[in-house]
Amino acid sequence: MRVVGLIYTEGNHAHNPRNKSHAMSTQALLAASGPPIYQLDVQAAFLACSDREKLYIHHMTKACYHGTRVILQQVSLESETIFDLLMELAKSCEGNFSQLQANANIDSKDLDDLLDFAAAFLDSIGNYRGNGDSKIIPRISATKFEQCCQISEKSMALFELAKERLFSLEPSSLGFPDQNGASGYFLGSSTPTQREIESIQNFLLAEGHLLQNSRFEKDLVDGAAVYTIRVASVLTDALGGIKQTYTLLNPERRINFIYGDHSSPLKILIQHLQEAIKYARNEEQESYLQATIQHFLTGDVQMHKNASIAWLQDKHPHIETLIGFIESYRDPTSIRSEFEALVAIQNSEVTRKLKALAACGADAYKDIKTKYGRKNIFFANRSAAVHMHDQTPFIASEDQDKYRRYKDITFRIIVGIHELIGHGCGKLLGEIRPGAFNFNENDPPINPLTGKAVDTWYRVGETPKSLFGGIATSYSECFAELIALYLIPEPDLLNAMEVMESGVPEDEVVFNAYLQMISMGLRGMASYDPTKKKWGQPHDQARFAIVKYLCTITDETGRNVLRVEIKENPDLDELDLLIQLDKELLGSVARPAIGKICLELHIRRCIADVQGGKSLYQEMTSLDNEHMKWREAVLKHQQARPLFLMSNTTLEDGKVCLKSYPATSAGFVQSWYERCV
Repeated sequence: MRVVGLIYTEGNHAHNPRNKSHAMSTQALLAASGPPIYQLDVQAAFLACSDREKLYIHHMTKACYHGTRVILQQVSLESETIFDLLMELAKSCEGNFSQLQANANIDSKDLDDLLDFAAAFLDSIGNYRGNGDSKIIPRISATKFEQCCQISEKSMALFELAKERLFSLEPSSLGFPDQNGASGYFLGSSTPTQREIESIQNFLLAEGHLLQNSRFEKDLVDGAAVYTIRVASVLTDALGGIKQTYTLLNPERRINFIYGDHSSPLKILIQHLQEAIKYARNEEQESYLQATIQHFLTGDVQMHKNASIAWLQDKHPHIETLIGFIESYRDPTSIRSEFEALVAIQNSEVTRKLKALAACGADAYKDIKTKYGRKNIFFANRSAAVHMHDQTPFIASEDQDKYRRYKDITFRIIVGIHELIGHGCGKLLGEIRPGAFNFNENDPPINPLTGKAVDTWYRVGETPKSLFGGIATSYSECFAELIALYLIPEPDLLNAMEVMESGVPEDEVVFNAYLQMISMGLRGMASYDPTKKKWGQPHDQARFAIVKYLCTITDETGRNVLRVEIKENPDLDELDLLIQLDKELLGSVARPAIGKICLELHIRRCIADVQGGKSLYQEMTSLDNEHMKWREAVLKHQQARPLFLMSNTTLEDGKVCLKSYPATSAGFVQSWYERCV
């Protein structure tokens, strides 16, 4: 695992709507008032870089930021217009927001509300939250917002284009368009249904197409459905040998491939990647950038696979970068991937501790990581900001002191095991190409759950995401989190991570790891939609499953490993929760039970047992009346999520300088305005 100080990241790593399309309350959708904002500190690490490394950082950061418009176009139809509006407001007042307030004749509260919305929008890169994917609505009224926009003709024109969707409560979250969900992935003059989308994409996947860098469009021509797959690329010509048109019957449908989606931002992005090549540290880094350029130029996913191989072969770079269409959190079918990018500087000391745990750690393509291994990156400065802000609801008073004292090191260990082993272990049994298997199909391995030979596996073109659908990501996250709890008591592992040298007792590491997982699982219930019975965030769903499962574990006398006690206060008409975790049962009772559920989750995923896996996970993550009371208490204690403010780099007389901004909403807006994307 690489531990890095994050200088730049784009894309949202903690989102995953699953058709949350009910009307949510206005209060839940409003942008947080005075949100906590944290500057991701990277100055010391940046100053320690060589001039050549700083130039590499500068051009890679510029390349990454020019992917912003790709994300905006993927999130919702209105996101890019709102972004342009916010940037025009900053430009019109030259960053002097007090002048904007005076010109608009609004009070300071209105200005704060405007800037808080802008900061929340920019943090999520769109008007749907990066965590939970619910809509972000401004607290400032439409009338006062319009007064601000009167500062220029352009801002007024943009406001007129955006205002209806900007203030509308619907769609309240991302999802399938036929279920009143918003999405920039699904376009066209005719609304495609979930069934249509999945049917067409399953056909194309079976034909060998890779769809992660595409969008889906539906139109009606002479009464017949025409589906267009828009592929992200600069060039508008398809690659040689790629079939571009299909005609399906019963009913008659046509599928066309069109290249050149997101071409404008990708063109600028490529220019900066070409500049970055001049400062690459070795052949692997140069090969990575060359293949990435070809991927964005042509839309060929194989080129991104080639880039991934070079990226994995570039061992221990001081400056770590990653860019592409990588995680499929925001597509409700888990197929299309959001543009993501990062630039980070390695923390050598902490990285050294984790290298003993796994020499090579993550990549988006299962065939690549099977052959070449994985990389995992832990953002140390982001984690530090999270823990600085993090409160400790539901933790018993006698556990509070040690929980606060150990939560940072405990979290780092959980993440390390989760990423390196949880996501790094196992083999998906499957047919790699027609007639060729990655196991002996004539003598299949024994299924440890049944004692019989395996009789299901992945067919050509099938993946966990295509078969398990909306639960695929959360299912995988749940397994990885459980593996972390199962392995965290291992002395060799704790020694490898130098936990013993830190002076933290082993039993306290284990106990606080469970406490942290349970606390996160309870707080994550805020993203559950009781109307649709859907989860808005895969990690939240995964951790709730663990809490629910731990509550079912007892010893032979009926003594519970975990009880979540509901504390009612009738006078205040509110609920509270208390985590009652039996420390004595963690090793003897909880750990064997966790091993058992790990095995079942793992085997069902590895052998493509879709029916068994879905049934198991749906049971693990369903809520009863007791759980709904938990959720009510969680909502009472819900805290605003922190926003992460990142520095900019500038080139002055051939030297790269780092510019930071005040940790305020105004500083947040100014940082984005100066990126000129």
